[in-house]
Amino acid sequence: MPENVCIDAGGPAIEKWAGTCFNTGRSEILLQEYIEGDVDNLYLALAACNENGDIHAMVCCRKLLEYPEGLMCVGETVEHAGFHDACVRAFSALELSGVLGVEFKWDKKNKNFVFIEANLRPENILAIATASGINLMEYACNYATSGKIESPAGPAGKVIWRDLSLLVLARLRGVTLSGIARIKTAPAYPFGQFHDTDSAQIS
Repeated sequence: MPENVCIDAGGPAIEKWAGTCFNTGRSEILLQEYIEGDVDNLYLALAACNENGDIHAMVCCRKLLEYPEGLMCVGETVEHAGFHDACVRAFSALELSGVLGVEFKWDKKNKNFVFIEANLRPENILAIATASGINLMEYACNYATSGKIESPAGPAGKVIWRDLSLLVLARLRGVTLSGIARIKTAPAYPFGQFHDTDSAQIS
């Protein structure tokens, strides 16, 4: 909610805002570095890891469109060496087993990926992973039951994924989703697919 968010480049405004929160009683505050950029600068990765943070399989993607705010309703898989390396370092530092997610934002000013958060639970990007041909849950379950590390035969395929439930919700609420007018399609998970193989209108 906007009234609970303070975006500031310096300290004084944050101190004033935080003081107001503390004066109201018990408050939980999350401080996060603010990196300028659009939704499509948000990169995510989901991976099946062992307890050392070693990756069995990983799918990297980025947001293309979000609705409601913070929820990805359209995303695509990506191949980016710099992002891949940043994810490997993040998962290694976490040292947790299972299917884990990390999120970065591309800082156009400094030309690097900035770590935002770790999500220690499977998310809707599991559907992107499945669409790309990488069943992360299967790799995690196989490791949990057999202790054997299995890796995909090949890289994740190029897909664009859509959460049609969120797109329909936006239309029911009369919300016009802007930012991406036309999206080139690739083979996608049928649950979230527009079947027009050339382009899809998001409006």
